[in-house]
Amino acid sequence: MNSALILLIIFSLCGVLFYFVGCISAGWHNNIILETTIPKGEDQNPKVKAVTKLYKKRLLQTHAGFILLYLFLFFWQNENEIIITYLILLMFQIMMTCLLQIWGIRKMHAVKQEESWFIGEKHEIIMDTKLVLEKNQDLVPFKWLLLIFVISLLTSILAYFPARRMADVIPLGALTLLIFIISFFTYLLVKKMPAKVLSEDKKVNQYCINVTRKTWSKFILALDVFLYLIILFNLALFWGIAHAVVLVNSGILVLTGFLLLYIFYIFLKMLHQRDTALASTKEVFFADDDYFWRYGIYMNPEDPRIMVPDRVGMNISVNIGRPLGKMIMSATVIMLFTIIILCIIPLAQSGNPEAFELDLGNNTLELNAPLTSSTTLDYSKIKKIVLLDSVPDMNMRINGAATDSISTGYFLNKKNEKVKLFVWNHSKKVIAIYTNKMTFYYSNQSDMKIKQKYQELKESVNKKVN
Repeated sequence: MNSALILLIIFSLCGVLFYFVGCISAGWHNNIILETTIPKGEDQNPKVKAVTKLYKKRLLQTHAGFILLYLFLFFWQNENEIIITYLILLMFQIMMTCLLQIWGIRKMHAVKQEESWFIGEKHEIIMDTKLVLEKNQDLVPFKWLLLIFVISLLTSILAYFPARRMADVIPLGALTLLIFIISFFTYLLVKKMPAKVLSEDKKVNQYCINVTRKTWSKFILALDVFLYLIILFNLALFWGIAHAVVLVNSGILVLTGFLLLYIFYIFLKMLHQRDTALASTKEVFFADDDYFWRYGIYMNPEDPRIMVPDRVGMNISVNIGRPLGKMIMSATVIMLFTIIILCIIPLAQSGNPEAFELDLGNNTLELNAPLTSSTTLDYSKIKKIVLLDSVPDMNMRINGAATDSISTGYFLNKKNEKVKLFVWNHSKKVIAIYTNKMTFYYSNQSDMKIKQKYQELKESVNKKVN
């Protein structure tokens, strides 16, 4: 199962998820439809129904179009180009989702003005600190997060034993620790989640905040399990399990599908529980603060809060009206698009065989290729140099990249030995460089250049030895 197919399935699932999440905001929740406060009973108004129907239709058309485009592009021959195009389209899909939401909000605001729905005097948003301090018995105990962390850390250490290389253990251990730290602070944030007073019934208010906290703690636990299982799957690469790459790719794909379905299920269940509880009360409090949500995200410079509950009750929003809120949102957006761009740049370079370089110096040579770190070798450390017709079959990839065009990074060969590849797969000649610690393979598109480099390298090594 290649990388392009995995991305096709994952991005298609994301498109489905974007659609259903968008549909949730178009539903009736605590007098709110598309971030617009609507009088009770007016959710059946023909104009309101027309806007929500049109919004859902545009949402379906947009994401179905992106999924069909992903499917069409999958049949391109160059895998690198497919992956790059997918990542670029993902950025546009995220932007289109945000723009559609703003469009839907403005449409609903227009209906509210046409119907002259003024929901009386503007209520202030009431926050109950007792609801924050009240112990939530339903919150997933922190000990489960700690237990999963310990198990994952111990499992990561097992990566040392197949080849006894500490360099394989440290990155996995560091990644496990980073996941735990992020989960710990997120858990604390959920525990102190802002508690909005939703009704006159204190028990209902407490129930709603408890359900919300419980759901978010389940989300953190599920995400932790997902990430740790991915680490565990990747350990198959170190243990030399047969067909490990296929197992890892298939496992990650299945896990991603289950995670998306589970997240969607628990948040929909939470929303249903909250709506049912609020429907049983005599009076539901709300703030007619549509102006502050006109972009689908909270923007109120006069509100001192940085993190606020969203209007549906499923999420936490950042108040971008405050300087710190602007910084948090800007950092999040920049980080998201930076990650995508940082993936695109080396992938674009990998499509150019000239990016595969073997530079010869006076005492050392340097190997460079996209999607892996450069390697510098001293001539005196080289035991043997051989010109091969192809790269020997590999057992599995440890890291780096393996597409139709390139093989770069660390692999395990059939003898379970760690080797490093700087290989353009369409080349008919490959230089094998043997050292005491590891074997390196290099090629680029031009067979003539490879043969020339091979002769120059042999001369440089022999001159240094002699």
